[in-house]
Amino acid sequence: MRENIQKFGENINIIVKVDNPKAIQTIDEYIEHVDAIYFSRSDLNLKDSLSKICFYQKSIVNKCGYIGSII
Repeated sequence: MRENIQKFGENINIIVKVDNPKAIQTIDEYIEHVDAIYFSRSDLNLKDSLSKICFYQKSIVNKCGYIGSII
């Protein structure tokens, strides 16, 4: 995606929104290719328990910290 954006001479940050269980399952595919991650606890809260959401969020924060991404 970044290559396509740069073809037009743009330097735009890519942000992924985690707002459903599918996004959590596939986050590893995106985490190294985005500039930031938006973790939508309110959207996830409708689909999962709060304890699971906190676990998912901590896991994603740890992964981002490891590779230097912003969350």
